[in-house]
Amino acid sequence: SKLKLNSRSQVQELSINSNTDIECSILSRSNGNLQLAIIWYFSPVSTNASWLKILEMDQTNVIKTGDEFHTPQRKQKFHTEKVSQDLFQLHILNVEDSDRGKYHCAVEEWLLSTNGTWHKLGEKKSGLTELKLKPT
Repeated sequence: SKLKLNSRSQVQELSINSNTDIECSILSRSNGNLQLAIIWYFSPVSTNASWLKILEMDQTNVIKTGDEFHTPQRKQKFHTEKVSQDLFQLHILNVEDSDRGKYHCAVEEWLLSTNGTWHKLGEKKSGLTELKLKPT
């Protein structure tokens, strides 16, 4: 797989209740008629939790919400958008204390075979974006 994502890490320092976007940019991808799946992960500051899946847009463009993110409040907070072929964004609304932590995306390449089954060809992770809150 020729899939490559932006691996640079960065920090965003935000005011409480502001909105932000986290970017997932694809630098290169394999040839052929492949579909992409995008998965967003979050590791909260408060715990040494493993990475939690926020949401996923699968290779058929179906959005699935991660187990910890099914509450109506959290569903309103996080949205993913395909900005272009090579750029996806996670929109985070009304940033609050519990949103502090590290975020990254994973991208999977999928091929639909002639008999209608999906095959995963590759998967890559992006660099980390750390969200911090400005002192009030």
